[in-house]
Amino acid sequence: MLNIGIIGAGIICERHVQSILRMKDVKLKAVADIVIERAQAYTNHDNVNAYADYKEMIEKEELDAIIINLPHKLHRDATVLAANHGIHVLLEKPMATSAEDCRAMMKAAKENNIKLMIAHIQRYFSHNRKVKEWVQSGELGKLVAITDTRNLHYFSEQRPKWFLDKEMAGGGIFMNLGAHSLDKIRWIVDSKIVKVEGKPSYYKEGYQVEGSAQAFIEMENGVTASITCTGYKVPSYDETHYYFTNGAIKKCKEGLFVSKEANGYEKIELEDDSNAFFMQLSDFINSIQKDIEPVITGEYGLEIIETIEKVYEKSTLEG
Repeated sequence: MLNIGIIGAGIICERHVQSILRMKDVKLKAVADIVIERAQAYTNHDNVNAYADYKEMIEKEELDAIIINLPHKLHRDATVLAANHGIHVLLEKPMATSAEDCRAMMKAAKENNIKLMIAHIQRYFSHNRKVKEWVQSGELGKLVAITDTRNLHYFSEQRPKWFLDKEMAGGGIFMNLGAHSLDKIRWIVDSKIVKVEGKPSYYKEGYQVEGSAQAFIEMENGVTASITCTGYKVPSYDETHYYFTNGAIKKCKEGLFVSKEANGYEKIELEDDSNAFFMQLSDFINSIQKDIEPVITGEYGLEIIETIEKVYEKSTLEG
C-alpha cells in the first residue's frame, strides 16, 4: 500500500483526490493547506489527517508519495523537503518559476533516489492523443506547422491573487496557459524545442505580470509553431490548428475536426476526458512500483520553463 499526501487543497486538489480513491493499493493519508478548513474538507475519507503546515505533515506522516499543488514559487522548497525525506513527488505544472529552481529539484530527486514527475496534463486529453495518432500515422502527410491561441480575461476577480503576483507565479498568462500550449506541442510533435522567439506585453496597470505574449518556436525535426496568449478584456478563445502536407486538423470548443486533401473539415468522435487525472496518477504510481523513470521527467519540465524564460527575456533585454 502506497500512502499519499497532498500539499495544497485548492481547485485542482479534488481531481487528485478522486483519482487516488479510485486506485488499488494507494491510500490518501493526509492533506495540508494554510487554510486548514480546506484541508479538513477531505477528512471525511477514511482516516485522512489535515494539516495547516505541510512541513509538519511530512514530519509526522509516513508517506511514500506527495502531490504538490502550490503557487509556483513554492514548488522548489516543498519538493526538495519531500525528496530529502525519501518521498516521491508528483508536481503540478509549471515545474517552477525559474530553470535554476528546476535544476535544484532534479538534483534533490537524484541524490535521494526518488521519482519526480511533472504533472503536465495535456498528453492525457483525448483530443491531443488523437492528434498525435494522426501525426504518427502519416495519413495526412508531414506535419509542418501549428498555430495555438488561448485568450481569456486573465485578470478577472475570480482568479486567485497569487496568479497575478510576479514573484509567486513567475509570470502571467504565458507562465500559466503558455506552459500548457508548450507541453501540448512538445508532446504531440515529439521533438525538442531548438529555437524560440517571442515577446510579452505589460499593459495592465498595477500588475507586473504580462497580459499577453506571443512566441514562435522551431522544433528539432523542423516543425514550427506559433503561440498566442491574450489575457486582457477579450472574448474567450481556445483553438489549435495543425497543418500537414496533405491536410489539417482543428481543435476548437466544438470539438476536433480533420480535413484531408484540401476538403472540408469533418468532426472526429473523442473519448470522454474524465479519466485524464486518473491516467496521470497511474503513470506516477507505476513509476514508483516498477522503479522506472516517470513518463514526464524533470528534464521535460525544465525544457518548458527554459522556453518560457526565453520569451520573457525579450522584454527584460528591451527594458
